[in-house]
Amino acid sequence: MTDLIRRLDLDLLSSGKTAAEVAPAGPLEPLAVDYLVLGSRLGTEVLRLRLFSGYPSDKIPAYFRAPALPQLWSAHCTALDAIPPGSARADQILEDVKTGFALFGQAATAQKT
Repeated sequence: MTDLIRRLDLDLLSSGKTAAEVAPAGPLEPLAVDYLVLGSRLGTEVLRLRLFSGYPSDKIPAYFRAPALPQLWSAHCTALDAIPPGSARADQILEDVKTGFALFGQAATAQKT
């Protein structure tokens, strides 16, 4: 995550902006965070291929040059598969993923101002 945040900060800086900070009220279940971060990497890879196909590497924003890390996504899916559906932990992961998506929305709104 440190690398991704650094890349985002570089991209914002290159456009003369800084990141608007948002944070959850408390800690999130680590597997929920993994789901959000690793899943977004896969989505970013799809966007990179569609938006920047044929661009020289130095013209692609730094965030889009970060690796998708599909091996980590696979390991993450294996970890999720080991959690019984309907268990307290599964419910917590689901709630924390919802919180994470809400944070994405808050960050997008805050960044526009």
